[in-house]
Amino acid sequence: MATLILFALVGSVLVTTWTARSYLQTQLALKNSDNAQALALTLTQQGGDRGLIELAIASQFDIGHYQSIRLLSPEGQELFARQAPPRLADVPAWFERLVPIESIPGHAEVTSGWAPIGRVEVISQPVFAYADLWSGALRTTVWMLLLGLAGGLISHLAVLRLRRPLDAVVAQAEALSQRRYVTTVEPRTPELGALARAMNTMVERVHAQFNEQATALEHLRRVANEDALTGLSNRSHFLAQLQEQLDHEALGGARLMLLRVMGLAELNRQRGHLATDAMLKLLADRLRLPLGTHLPLFSGRLNGSDLAVVHGAAGWHDDIPAELMARLRERLQSYDGVSVVMSVRALGRGEPLHEVLAGADAALARAEAREPFAIELGAAPTTVEPVGGEQAWRQAIRQALSDGRARLGEFPVVDRDGAVLHLECPLRLQLRLDGPHEVAGTWLPHALRTGLMPDVDLCALDLALRAIERDGQPRCVSVSPVSLLTSGFLTRLMLRLRGAGGDASRLLFDIDAVQIARHPEALVELGRLVRALGVRVGLEHAGERVPDFALAAQAGIDYVKLSPSLVHELADLPARQQFVRGLVSTLRGLGLQVGAEGVSRAQDLQAVREVGFDAWTGPAVRS
Repeated sequence: MATLILFALVGSVLVTTWTARSYLQTQLALKNSDNAQALALTLTQQGGDRGLIELAIASQFDIGHYQSIRLLSPEGQELFARQAPPRLADVPAWFERLVPIESIPGHAEVTSGWAPIGRVEVISQPVFAYADLWSGALRTTVWMLLLGLAGGLISHLAVLRLRRPLDAVVAQAEALSQRRYVTTVEPRTPELGALARAMNTMVERVHAQFNEQATALEHLRRVANEDALTGLSNRSHFLAQLQEQLDHEALGGARLMLLRVMGLAELNRQRGHLATDAMLKLLADRLRLPLGTHLPLFSGRLNGSDLAVVHGAAGWHDDIPAELMARLRERLQSYDGVSVVMSVRALGRGEPLHEVLAGADAALARAEAREPFAIELGAAPTTVEPVGGEQAWRQAIRQALSDGRARLGEFPVVDRDGAVLHLECPLRLQLRLDGPHEVAGTWLPHALRTGLMPDVDLCALDLALRAIERDGQPRCVSVSPVSLLTSGFLTRLMLRLRGAGGDASRLLFDIDAVQIARHPEALVELGRLVRALGVRVGLEHAGERVPDFALAAQAGIDYVKLSPSLVHELADLPARQQFVRGLVSTLRGLGLQVGAEGVSRAQDLQAVREVGFDAWTGPAVRS
């Protein structure tokens, strides 16, 4: 009903506005024609005197609202003209673009006796027509909106009175099946009233239980992972996140910025710990903010005076450290004697964590020895860089895909009994003919920047399907949210899946939980399309925030893989164990399989088993 009313409202306004436009345009054309006839009569009376004719045209142009007046020869050549730039009407520019009014020129013949001199062309400014049309459109819209609202309200009330009881019960049942918890007003119909009352009681209890779980999980997450004062990641969780950044194949090219706050002891002595705490909170808030359009990946507090932040490769530029330092300097102006020094170090995949921290600490010591607000660069890891910048990267990646110089890695995901559930298959590309197959961390940021992610993801899909056809082993490939949002990608993906027949049912898609959170509709659409073919879809790198249970249920995902940062040194951290155990229990309560990523130690593998994970992968599994 609302759609029909809205359609009628918009249609009425459009028809009325377009009719008024046609009327005003006709009137403007008549005005141009009349003015041209009057001016031609005046010019005819000048006896063919060129000076008097030009003077008459100029006088007419100066006293009227004209866009142009031209005198043309019988052959169409311009003899004399006065023109003015189009005047801007006092209406929105979009209105002028949507409803253009053409000022149709008016023409009249000019003679001297019986001898033709030429013809005069008159074009008036359409500003007054636009103003009238705009005011008329506003009045029409307001009145139609009021009438539409009144009609819609009356219709809505009538429909609700007729269908509300039944629709409410049906909607509540559907919502409950989708793990959405809504209550309804009990209808007067006795049978439906008893049913609604029972369902309301059940919904309230279940909803309260999940709210309590979510609140408790959020509290446990903060206790386990966050610094109590600043809200940044604590030292153990930050180092776990940093280790994940160094280990993950698709997370290359990031930068670690290590900061040390100087003068804390003196500030604490002079102004007290409350002022010191306030200053640290202020700095932490600034670390979390974006620099332009560049967002930090994560940040942490390593000890009392040391803070750290990691920025990803996408969107990074060399001025970011200076911009951050300028922001911090500005915020510290009111704290005399307090300053910050910074070291910046590029991260290379596979680097030992202790070497990264040692290099960043050494650069920080050099900055500390220089001057307040100094910035030092740490030694950069060896990277693979085709000469020529982004265009060279684009060419290298595209050529590797087209030449078939791509292959999949294979890492087992095992269940609680040690059986292999499937193989995780990250894509690797041979960027040079004589070079190795590089992991995604080397080239993925460039594929994102150059718009090649759909081709990369489809290449991984093709390789996985061919491998499944060979040995029947289920395989999992990552699909970028960027690809899901690219026009035509899902169509190409579905063509490949349908062409694979039954092999598609042995395929799994991993979607990055952090990136897809900004576009949940893409995950919902993917699940809707591939579920009928038996393809399973899940979230990877999840758990840094308490998951959106409603999104997980609506998208119909099959599993969740928790981030390596949550299981790193899990056996040594009881607070983190408590949080992870609650998170796993809640996700399993939603009917989801829960996996652990990046389990690196045998003792952590035992802890993963004890907290209730269904499956896991990582160096501890492969060893």
